[in-house]
Amino acid sequence: MNINIRVKGVSNRENKIQTITYTYPDGEYTVDRFLRETVRINLEEYQKISRETIPGKDYYDRSENSRKVLQVLSFEEIENQATGGKVSFGVVYGDSEVDLKNAQDNAIQCFEDGMVALFADGNRYEEIKEILPLQENSEVIFVRLTFLAGRMW
Repeated sequence: MNINIRVKGVSNRENKIQTITYTYPDGEYTVDRFLRETVRINLEEYQKISRETIPGKDYYDRSENSRKVLQVLSFEEIENQATGGKVSFGVVYGDSEVDLKNAQDNAIQCFEDGMVALFADGNRYEEIKEILPLQENSEVIFVRLTFLAGRMW
């Protein structure tokens, strides 16, 4: 099942909201299951990128038939990333493995603590056991909430 997740870009100059399509296994989803599956999908993508980009490696990988040339950024991409505070080529410099269960538990804890709001097809879901009536091409929005002043409790 394809789900469209809306993501705000990093650039402060342009308030672009992009839609990224994720493919989820079919079935019924609670908020808990959806968050865990989303973390799993993102972790797999992160691990794929980290395996393909090894710091200190030559500009191309000689061990394969085709050369992997480092990504070249356009002037516009450099400007957009600079506005966000960091310009990168998509290289993952950390060599530590991320534990899936800890990452999923962290996402659940953030949701339960009110640090993240979840909207699906225009409705906000606030309980971890709520069932999300997702269907093909449903739209999901995650909003990271920030406390401006004071304390949480």
